[in-house]
Amino acid sequence: MSLRARKGTVHSPRYIVRNAEYGEFTYGAPVKVSGERGRWEFRHHCVNTDTGSEWVDVFGGVPGTETLRAFKPDRVSLVRPKGYRRPRRTATEVLLEELI
Repeated sequence: MSLRARKGTVHSPRYIVRNAEYGEFTYGAPVKVSGERGRWEFRHHCVNTDTGSEWVDVFGGVPGTETLRAFKPDRVSLVRPKGYRRPRRTATEVLLEELI
């Protein structure tokens, strides 16, 4: 029996807020981490309400050594499917942005 099974479920402290969605990120979405090799999946966006620090929990890595890791949000970006293009803005949207 593992140590976690003997001790029961591990809960986060009250001052850490975990969200399974963060902007365009959703739980299990493929992400890339700058400076790291391997495939990664988004798990949670976490904020420590006492200190204000924030991080992103991801799972993955080089095949055979996958693990749960935490990175600063600016190092994590969403993986887009091949051939993905952002939709073009219409002329009306461009004009409205210039007026505002």
